[in-house]
Amino acid sequence: MTPCAKKPTHKPPGCRTSAVRSAMLKSLTTNHCQTAEQLMAGFPKNKRPHKTTIYREIVCLLDNGLIHELNFGDGRKTYELADNRHHHHLICLKCGWVHPIFMQHDLEKDVSKSAKKQGFTVTKHSLEFFGYCQKCN
Repeated sequence: MTPCAKKPTHKPPGCRTSAVRSAMLKSLTTNHCQTAEQLMAGFPKNKRPHKTTIYREIVCLLDNGLIHELNFGDGRKTYELADNRHHHHLICLKCGWVHPIFMQHDLEKDVSKSAKKQGFTVTKHSLEFFGYCQKCN
């Protein structure tokens, strides 16, 4: 299980049980961050759902707070399991490898304190670290 993974709930409130959704959550447990295309490619060719099914399941999972949508600046939406532990990401510019990092220092508290002094209210943030993984370095 990845550092970000928690036991996925396969039946969000208001959604019926779905084998596709269960497989997607299992895939996100194993492979931390994935695009819709990567989630679809995880199914065997003869059992691959249509892409509209994948996107419909993504909306259901997002609406029920089971996954988060991430944007790493490459124009593609990436998804990960929702986790209560706040984290950031290391992202390889060559192969797209993504790894969660948990920072010991409470950066949000420092930023919030500085913002408050300026009369600014922080509502959300994104902090990602781009570079090259061990394989691509």
